[in-house]
Amino acid sequence: MISQNAQLHTDQSGFSLIETVVAITILLVVVSGVMNLIYQGTTASQQQQERITATYLATEAIEFIRADRDTYWLEDIGSHAFDDWINSTDVSVCQSTNGCTVDARIGTESINACSGDCDILKYNTATKMYSYGSGVNWKDSRYRRTVEIQTVDHGSNGVDDEALITITVSWQRSGGETSTIIVRESLSGWWR
Repeated sequence: MISQNAQLHTDQSGFSLIETVVAITILLVVVSGVMNLIYQGTTASQQQQERITATYLATEAIEFIRADRDTYWLEDIGSHAFDDWINSTDVSVCQSTNGCTVDARIGTESINACSGDCDILKYNTATKMYSYGSGVNWKDSRYRRTVEIQTVDHGSNGVDDEALITITVSWQRSGGETSTIIVRESLSGWWR
């Protein structure tokens, strides 16, 4: 028989099932929000890295064209004019509708006309360089660089005295969409 003084213990010390489910739901919402922020940060970082690489590739082509202009003039100071450089075989191929490619590797420097779309740059896994090389270490990169040169005549003498260089670097992003960066530079016959 149960004594009259005995009390049933009804207070619970712990979580009920509903409280546990609510706590887990709140935890999942917080964790998924943090994971989404990490994913967005990683994606933005990768996109910035791709844009920086594309900018460096465009700048490299501009510097190569500038060095080509300077070398042309320095080969025979006084007898070469800016107009001669623009119409030289190397540079004139960049004035075509399709543009040209620039290979800036020391020892293999070249400017070549594109037939259709310019070739995709190769990436050397050993030297970590982008170029148009071939061999076992050269793999297709995701970048395509096109160089275009337009001549500008500011005088009435019919001689071109400025070149507008447009470098277009495009690449396929991991999501499948294409990104493009365009860099323009104006070169003139500064030695006149």
